[in-house]
Amino acid sequence: MMKYSKTILVALIIILPNIGSATPLNNLSLYYRCYAHLTQERPDYNAPLTQAVENGTTNPIDACLQVLNRARFTSNDNRIGNANDRVAKQVLRTMHNLHFSFFENKDIPVINNIRHHRGTQDLYDITTPALYLTRALFRTNHNYSTVVTDNKTLVPIRTNMSPNRGPASNLPESDYIFTNFNFAAKGDLLGVRPMTAAENNLTHNFNGGGVVQRGRTVGGGLLGTTVYNLMSLNENDNFRANSLNMPRKWARAVFNDMLCRELPVVRNSDAEPFVNGNAGIEFRKTSSCTSCHASMDRMAAANRNVRYTTIGNSGTGNRPESATFIGWPAPTLGPESSWPANIDNNYWKRPTNGVLYYRNHNGNLIDINVTSVQDLGNKLATQPDLYICAAKKYYKYFLGVDVNIGDLNDPGNKIQMNPTEALHRQNVVTLGLRLQNHQTLRTMIQEIMNLPEYRNSNYTR
Repeated sequence: MMKYSKTILVALIIILPNIGSATPLNNLSLYYRCYAHLTQERPDYNAPLTQAVENGTTNPIDACLQVLNRARFTSNDNRIGNANDRVAKQVLRTMHNLHFSFFENKDIPVINNIRHHRGTQDLYDITTPALYLTRALFRTNHNYSTVVTDNKTLVPIRTNMSPNRGPASNLPESDYIFTNFNFAAKGDLLGVRPMTAAENNLTHNFNGGGVVQRGRTVGGGLLGTTVYNLMSLNENDNFRANSLNMPRKWARAVFNDMLCRELPVVRNSDAEPFVNGNAGIEFRKTSSCTSCHASMDRMAAANRNVRYTTIGNSGTGNRPESATFIGWPAPTLGPESSWPANIDNNYWKRPTNGVLYYRNHNGNLIDINVTSVQDLGNKLATQPDLYICAAKKYYKYFLGVDVNIGDLNDPGNKIQMNPTEALHRQNVVTLGLRLQNHQTLRTMIQEIMNLPEYRNSNYTR
């Protein structure tokens, strides 16, 4: 069944109050539609570009691409060219907010105590994962695959890069135990850049003092960043992977965020080889449980060494505030011979070998060994499903249609589609496969806007 987003319906009520059955939009109405999607605003009727569309000297989609291009990052590849361009900032804000909505987890949970929580939120921009998509859209000649292959931590460029108080707690710098840091930036988004070494290394005076890295990453684009892990791990502060306890919420988020798939992502028959009636771990005894764990836990194994690093509250002096960070200690033991069926308390100390295991959009079984989060990202970048998932999310925003891109032929869960649903699915798959080839989000947006469905009043053909 197709689902239409509230944003699209509201935009249609505002822009096209008298549409009836499906009819092609005239040029001005089509421009109003795509302009609203890019800015969440109605264009100025008297603006030269609007007038050019109405009098037929400019194609409405070309006009919208001009609007989108106003937010393109300049030759230094970091930010928009004119920080005073209100439309450019509105486009950047709209698309970055859209990208942030793509993620299952949208906040950093309380991990230790309230001091750690509010200190952590003051140091990090919670929209950090979305920066990887925003950069891919607005940086010239930047491949979409970098969202899972880059090995840098990104930070936003905003209008206020050095706020006097924390954006979450409103506490002043004097309440923190760190002696050299900036709060997360505030204000309008202007661009995206890598974090500098000075921003990364924070000096603190807890327990004799030291340095902690707030921007650590193990690569894999957004997957290995501190913020994505803070948002998706959601474990207690003493967490250690032991094959029973695993960073499986992180893995589930990866399947959801990057492949648009809800567990289980394999068929029951794919899980049966991993069933062990003598296992010490209960979920290994039945295929109904292993059908999720065989994908989730074995992907999580690539991130098994993740752990929280907390800078505590000293309780004395005038700098008591604290925060939680992420660390990845290097392996100190040899690898296991197979996926453990019993608890291994040294599991987190072993090499980060894992497996990417799922059924793709065609129903083919993907079974690929990975050696790290970076390697997981590299392997994901070779899979069409990464790009089809991106197409699905953009398609839902621009057309309001939520398409099922999973395994339709699972004998245990066959999915029947009516002709309209099948058409939308084929559109999304085609857009995704083309994105894998050309790697350009801007081109995909242009292709979506040129679809017959987008040009019709009610998004049908």
